Amino acid sequence: MSDDTSVPNQGDGTKGIYSSVDDFGTTYYFRGAVDNNYLSFAGQMWRIVRINGDGSIRIVTQDSVGSSVYNTSYNDNAYVGYMYGTPGSSSYAETHKNTNDSTIKAYLDNWYNSNLSSYANYIEDTIYCNDRSISSITGSMGELTFTNEGYGTNNTLYMSAERNNTNHSPSLKCSNVNDRFTVSTSKGNGALTVPIGLLTTDEVAFAGAYVNDLMRGTYITNGSYYLYLSDWCWTMTPSNFAGGDAYVDVVIDGGHVRNTLVDNFNAVRPVVSLKSDVELEGTGTSDNPFVISGVSEPSHQ
Repeated sequence: MSDDTSVPNQGDGTKGIYSSVDDFGTTYYFRGAVDNNYLSFAGQMWRIVRINGDGSIRIVTQDSVGSSVYNTSYNDNAYVGYMYGTPGSSSYAETHKNTNDSTIKAYLDNWYNSNLSSYANYIEDTIYCNDRSISSITGSMGELTFTNEGYGTNNTLYMSAERNNTNHSPSLKCSNVNDRFTVSTSKGNGALTVPIGLLTTDEVAFAGAYVNDLMRGTYITNGSYYLYLSDWCWTMTPSNFAGGDAYVDVVIDGGHVRNTLVDNFNAVRPVVSLKSDVELEGTGTSDNPFVISGVSEPSHQ
């Protein structure tokens, strides 16, 4: 087991299981071109992303399950939200209330109900982070000036843009309770109806991707890590609101992370977490993936 909490060199070819911390404690995550984290569940092939600090097992589908926009509207800070409040409001709090479902949340909820509802006893309610905390970086960038109010059409950098695009220091902690999407209020905001989400930019960075450098405009292509998919795939991490448009991060076909308009169509890879007490069988390879002991697996979709 290696300790790599700072992740200084995304795209550097490191491979294995590493440790960091999340909102529950120590978390162990897979990094690089690992080939022993395959899991077959509910007729889908998944990859184990990490063991959450609460002991649950976070998994993401090996392939996309379709495509969707993140939100159909884009002209307000509200639309970086997995859920959102009132567009056009004059405060951060009203803008980012968890009142309305994003388009992609509705897509994922429907997918869960169609594919995972009969497996609910094996799925844990844990945090899916839609980090809408605001960056401390203000001022002019190119032709834009960022004032960071976080509401209306004010140009705003969200914290991931500072943490991942600038400092390259990902974190698996979710600073605002309002952004910790859960079903129950005991662990987070209680805004979900079913326990499903997407990867975060931070999780993709820990897995081995490089996040496009905001200040220098540089990036590193990398197809040598297990999350790589030759497609553009949504995360649930807000990037910024700039020039009248809302942006959320995606993993692109070059293997690195950059932002894109929320009304673009991109691939969807659902993320759920298995309960900590499930017993797994298998070796985790593609030809002998982990399965939950005692659960018969239908053929993969």
